[in-house]
Amino acid sequence: MCGRIYAASLSLLFVLLTGAAQTLIAQDNVEELYGTSISVNAVDLASLAVINAEAGAELSRRVSLYFNAKYSPFEFGSGDDIRRNRQIAFNAGVRLWTWHTFSGWFFGAGAGFMRFNRSNWLSERNWEGDFYGLQVGVGYSYMLAKHINLDFGAGVMAGPCRYSEYSCPTCGVLKDKGKKIHVEPNNILIQLSYLF
Repeated sequence: MCGRIYAASLSLLFVLLTGAAQTLIAQDNVEELYGTSISVNAVDLASLAVINAEAGAELSRRVSLYFNAKYSPFEFGSGDDIRRNRQIAFNAGVRLWTWHTFSGWFFGAGAGFMRFNRSNWLSERNWEGDFYGLQVGVGYSYMLAKHINLDFGAGVMAGPCRYSEYSCPTCGVLKDKGKKIHVEPNNILIQLSYLF
């Protein structure tokens, strides 16, 4: 049942975003793409060394698409003090800009997937699983130079999460297991972008 609701919600979001993007593109009378960007997020790097990259592409003066990927195989410490934020994650969506693409305020929406294994990271929980869902966010892009921007932003992602929780990071004693609808912050941005 949850899978059908999620699929229907994702389809509705796609239709709404596609319609909004087509309307804005038509209003802009754009005949060609403006450009692309590549970004690295400092917040992810500071979150126990999550390697990340984001690519963006302008569709019109006020609409862009984005795709980001995150990966972290690292763990720090040893025994019960081990800290990890291991993950592989993908997010994709559209951003609507209030002034001009890659400049000023933006509002975004999309979808994402994350496979995670977290221990003693932001809490004493030790858990792993799969999380996928829909996301919304807001941010601001500040132009530092002709080809370099500093982006700030925050979002939230909600959707089904399949998880296993353990008593400690290394003992393997299962404490809880199940599926639930999960909500968490997503795409917290302090990122440097290069514009082509």
